Amino acid sequence: MNMEEERKFLEGGETMMKRMMLLWLCLILVIGFSWVNSAKSAPAVKPIELNLSHIMSAVSYPHLGFKYYADDRVKITVYATGVLAPPAKVYESIIAGINDIGHHCSAYSPGPFPASETAFLPLPAVNAWSFS
Repeated sequence: MNMEEERKFLEGGETMMKRMMLLWLCLILVIGFSWVNSAKSAPAVKPIELNLSHIMSAVSYPHLGFKYYADDRVKITVYATGVLAPPAKVYESIIAGINDIGHHCSAYSPGPFPASETAFLPLPAVNAWSFS
């Protein structure tokens, strides 16, 4: 094999190597794009539906604000005070399964939260002015 034939043989090998690299790159791109496309076309999942009951009126900020904490995967239905349970029974309605989420004052239901009841103990204050 002379120098000219050897040079052509080596150039042919480089061309073949470039073609193989291009083929592998195309294959990787096709697999990658098909994987991304299959992730987008997944079937829609039914959102989780939760009931939220709180102790405030229907025009209060928490009533209007709770709806914005949910996204496409979670749907929160907000009920104002007294719709599903009276304010003193919000905790009991969660235990019974009427509500999924409850926002209430722990002073309304003494007993289940003994650590938080310390905030409601009487303090040695003569009047509100001297205490504040």
